Amino acid sequence: MTCCFDPVDNIPISPGNSLTFCALKDTASAGGSHTITTDCVCHGTSGVSGTSGISGSGGPSGTSGTSGSSGVNGTVPSVAWTPYTPTWDASIANPALADGDIRGWFTTVGTSCFFRGQLTFGNNTNGGTGAWYFGLPVSAIDADGVQAPASLLDNGNAWYLGTMNGARLGSLIESEIQWQDNTGKAIGIDKTTPFTWGAGDRVLWNGTYEIA
Repeated sequence: MTCCFDPVDNIPISPGNSLTFCALKDTASAGGSHTITTDCVCHGTSGVSGTSGISGSGGPSGTSGTSGSSGVNGTVPSVAWTPYTPTWDASIANPALADGDIRGWFTTVGTSCFFRGQLTFGNNTNGGTGAWYFGLPVSAIDADGVQAPASLLDNGNAWYLGTMNGARLGSLIESEIQWQDNTGKAIGIDKTTPFTWGAGDRVLWNGTYEIA
């Protein structure tokens, strides 16, 4: 027996695919006669209110459907960014921020952390000794996955391109920023690389990485 119809193509659907139940419906007329019909309700997987049906979770008005919460016409909730202060240290002797400024922002979505940060030198900022390391807002699941573009400003002179390369240090909580010299070699930035850092000079980074 076939009693349900596909709501899109209007073709019969077999009971095994979509039928939940059928019942006999007795309709009485004014003259006292009775009409017996089969009243079928399609609530199965591919039925009207089933998972892939019109009002099911995967249907047009369902959660992932066109007008559902995650569909084309749905509303994607905004995610606020949280300020944080990145740590700043060095491989030999740690820097001293003094009148400089370091700040960052991050947000997490599932197992992804989106982050950005910046360091600005002040008149009395001391860059310490050795390559610089900058703290991450949330522990990474794998240091190799921390790969983010960075920009280095020699204030009043030029911009340089760099990369925050977590694999270089191998830490899950902080990362080195490297600059590529004219031979193609990547070098960790420090107080004299790729220029002598002074007041107004800046380093900025922005990226994403996997978290637990």
